[in-house]
Amino acid sequence: MTLFHSPVPGPPTQAKPLRARAAVLAAALSALFALPGIAQGQVNPVIGQIQYFPYACPPNYTLADGRMIDLNQNPEFTQLQQVIGNSFGTNGDNVLLPDLRGRFVEQAFIGEDAREGSDSFASVSGRSNVQVDANNVPAHTHRVLANTQSADSPTPQENTFAVPVPAIEAYTSDMSGTLTTLNAETVAGAGDPGYDIVHPYFNFNACIAYGGEMPDLGGAIREQSVGTNGPDRSPDASGIVARVQAWLDGDVPREPGEQCYSGNTPASGYGAGEYLIFTNLDCPSFTRVANGRSLYTATAMCLDWYIQNIYGPPSHDPSQLYLPDLTRRVPVGIDPANARYAGTQFGQSEISLSDAQLRAHAHFLQASANEPDTGSPDDAFIPSFSENSPVVVYADPVNLLPMNAQILGQTGEAEPIPLKAETIALNYCLVVDGYPIVDNPNP
Repeated sequence: MTLFHSPVPGPPTQAKPLRARAAVLAAALSALFALPGIAQGQVNPVIGQIQYFPYACPPNYTLADGRMIDLNQNPEFTQLQQVIGNSFGTNGDNVLLPDLRGRFVEQAFIGEDAREGSDSFASVSGRSNVQVDANNVPAHTHRVLANTQSADSPTPQENTFAVPVPAIEAYTSDMSGTLTTLNAETVAGAGDPGYDIVHPYFNFNACIAYGGEMPDLGGAIREQSVGTNGPDRSPDASGIVARVQAWLDGDVPREPGEQCYSGNTPASGYGAGEYLIFTNLDCPSFTRVANGRSLYTATAMCLDWYIQNIYGPPSHDPSQLYLPDLTRRVPVGIDPANARYAGTQFGQSEISLSDAQLRAHAHFLQASANEPDTGSPDDAFIPSFSENSPVVVYADPVNLLPMNAQILGQTGEAEPIPLKAETIALNYCLVVDGYPIVDNPNP
C-alpha cells in the first residue's frame, strides 16, 4: 500500500532523470530475481508484516487469525517468533499470531507516547455494538397529557386522566409545595438495546509474513523525536545534507531521483511512500512510524520529494519532513466529492446526542389495578377505583392537554457514546528509503 498526496509541482525537466531511474529500477529488479531462492512470482516480504490479499495467502504468508503455532511441528515459523516475540502471546515453544479477523488496524501509541491499556501496542479495543443507556441521552422530560372532558371510567386501563365525576378538584396549579416522586414503575421505559457501529467494510484475507527477509530493527522509533536527526542512513550523509541545504537556499535545482537512495531497502524492493503494517514494537530500519512525528529531510529525501509538507503544519520548518499521523486512525481512500483529500483528517471516536437526534419515543404512565389504600403519593402508584366508587377520574384519550412538565422527572446526562469499532494496535511503518513505485506523482 502507498500513501500519496495531492499532486505537487515537479521540476521543469524530468525526462532524463526519470528514464535513468527506470533503467536503474529495471536493473535492480533483474538482479533481485536472480538472487538465490527468489524466483519470479515468489513473494519475499519482510517477516512480521501484515498484507491484505483478495485471495488465499501466498507463499511465505499465513492468515493472521489468532492461531497458536507449535514451533516444534512448524519450524518455519521460528523467525516470525524471533521478530514478534511475545507481543501476542508465546511460551517459547509456540507463537500466537495476531488476530485481525473483523478488526481494523490502528497505529499504536509507542515510543514517548507508550502507555498501558487501550491503544498500546498489540492491544485490542473497540466494539461492534454499543449499548446506549439512560445516561447517554440528553437530560429531558416528557409531558403527561390529561383529558378535559368528564371522566367516564373508574379504571386507568388504556384511559387518560379526566375531569373527575362527581365534580371535585383533583388537580393543583400551586407549585409551591414539595413534589413527591411516585414509584419508578409508574413510568414504563422505551428504547433500543443497542446500535451496531461497524463501519462500511470489504473483506480481504489479512495475512502475516512468516518467511522472507528478516527485518533490521535498527531503532526507527528512536529516530522519530521531533527535531532530532537519527543516524543518517545514506551512503554519503555529508553530501546529502549539503545538497538539501543548497535546495533550501535555492542555489541548485532539485532533481527527482537525485535524492533517492536504496542502501537500506529490502531485497523485496519496497519504495518510498509505501507503508507496511508491522507486528513488532519497532519498525524496520528503512521505514519510520506513521505517528505524525518529524524527521530531517536529509534522512528521507526521496520521500520528501513526494509528500513534502502535506502532513506538516502550514508554517513548518522546511528542513523537517512531517509524516502522516495514523495514531488512533485507519487509512481510507480519498473522497474529493466530500472534501476529503490526501492528508485530511475526519471522523470522531465518540458522539454526544442532542434532543433532535433521539429516536421518537414515548414513556407510559403505569397505574395499579388495585384500589387506593394510602393518603400519600410518596413512592405510591396511581390506583384504580371500584365500580362502586363515587369517584371517576379516567376517560378516553380525546381533548388532551399537557399537564405540568415536572410531573415526569428528568432523565439523561448526555454522556458520550463511544463509536470506536474493533481495532488492533500495530505499527504503520512508512518506507522512506529507496526509489518509489511510480516515477512521477503528476502523470
